[in-house]
This record gives sequence, structure tokens and C-alpha cells, in this order.
Amino acid sequence: MHAHHPAKPSVLAIAFGAMALASVGNAPAAEIPPEGPIESTFTWTSRQEAMPTAGGMEAVTGEAWLVLTAAGAGSILDRLGARCLYAGEQKPDGSEYGIRGRCRFVDADGDQIFETFEETHAGGTGRLDGGTGKFSGITGEHTITSEYFGSPAEGVYQGIGRKKGSYKLAK
Repeated sequence: MHAHHPAKPSVLAIAFGAMALASVGNAPAAEIPPEGPIESTFTWTSRQEAMPTAGGMEAVTGEAWLVLTAAGAGSILDRLGARCLYAGEQKPDGSEYGIRGRCRFVDADGDQIFETFEETHAGGTGRLDGGTGKFSGITGEHTITSEYFGSPAEGVYQGIGRKKGSYKLAK
């Protein structure tokens, strides 16, 4: 899932967390199917803070920004920007970590989808737990994979990821 890389980026390769084959994310509410796939790729940029704790671990908090696009026809997570906040702990070398957080996805119309996620060095899961506008009543579950690509500046980390699962819209 994650390439061998420094500690800070591996934690940042969280659920942050999409080749547009369909533009469901920006479609009017009447055009969004009541259920469908989550199959999206995303790029992420993140900043985090870490401090040493007992047992050779570090406590971490961070903020990430994502751009999501559909990787499969009909994916609900398409053409969205996102902001995520997270916290957890990691080994200083990044070989082990665990984080939990929340994201807010937003489309060009200002409609939002809310996500909670958990990720470890072995992978992650996410849950869509509400939305506004055309996304009102959305729920869903998905897996998250991500990969760290590099650090363009001190304390800034970047990479890509994938979300795969399904959603339902309550009417």
C-alpha cells in the first residue's frame, strides 16, 4: 500500500484523501442515482505536527487537502475538493502508524459530503456520513489506499490515493 518512506509522509498518506468518466459529483440531485459506486482517485497535500511520546512513538495531528476525480463510471466522488483534519500516533520511521479523522468534500456548487476515516500502515477505511444539497442523506463505505510521492517543502507532503466502495442516497 505505502512505499517505504519517511515517517511523516506515511501518516499523511491517509485517507486523503479521485479521470473523469462520469460527472456524477456535479450532477443535479435528480440525476444522482439512489445508490452506486465509489471509485475515485485523489491527490493530496498535507502538513502535520508531531511530538515524541512514550514507547518510542510520536503523537501527530495534521491537515490535508485533496482533489478527487472518478476512476470508474458513475463514481459519486468526482470533481471534488476536500479538506481533512486528523490525529493519531506513529513510529518516527513511519513503519507503523494509526490515525483517525474527518473530511469535508465540496463540489463547484458548494454542495458537501462528509467523511470519517481510519488508516494504519496496512490500509484504511472511510465512511460517508451525510451531506448537503444534492448529497443530502448520503451514506457509504469504502477502502482507502494511498502512496507518498514527496516533500516539496519543509513540513509539506504529497501523494496520490484511491477510494473504492459504494454509496446510498436516502430520499
